[in-house]
Amino acid sequence: LQKKIEHTDHIVAISEYVKNDITQYLKVGSTPISVIYNGCNMHKQQSITEPKLKPEGSFLFTIGTITNKKNFHVLPALLRNNAYHLIISGITQNEAYKKEIIDEAIRHGVANRVIFTGAVSENDKQWYLQNSDAFLFPSLAEGFGLPVIEAMHFGKPVILSTHTALPEIGGDAAYYFTDFDPD
Repeated sequence: LQKKIEHTDHIVAISEYVKNDITQYLKVGSTPISVIYNGCNMHKQQSITEPKLKPEGSFLFTIGTITNKKNFHVLPALLRNNAYHLIISGITQNEAYKKEIIDEAIRHGVANRVIFTGAVSENDKQWYLQNSDAFLFPSLAEGFGLPVIEAMHFGKPVILSTHTALPEIGGDAAYYFTDFDPD
């Protein structure tokens, strides 16, 4: 990466957070750096059909690779003392971490309301975003957080972690986990 930077005329970062990382960890010299945020390229499907895995009743939604940095294991606690389901979509990169999420759901007595869909089609993602009560993204490491603006595109409340680029992307239009304590 350093060699590529040494041979570039201009660097583009997807957030101020990433720009700061670049200047902190790489030698950029006098090479200019601009921030150009990702856009939401969400194209509404003509007719969105229900996915195979659909909860009965109200649900909360999140999407991302099932890996530790996504911090999804904090979400099952949100299902205590209510009837919400939790839909987690995305490929499993870390089976041990998926088990940790399941163990948390069991510990809170809500395992029957946590649904892992695996990878989803554009249709299914849009259906989940359109029909969820809120979008949750407790990630600990994001350079941008494209699912955040996709959820906002559908007018959903988003609840984000305060880590890395997420406060920059969510701004005052998002709600934030003040901590991840289940209570």
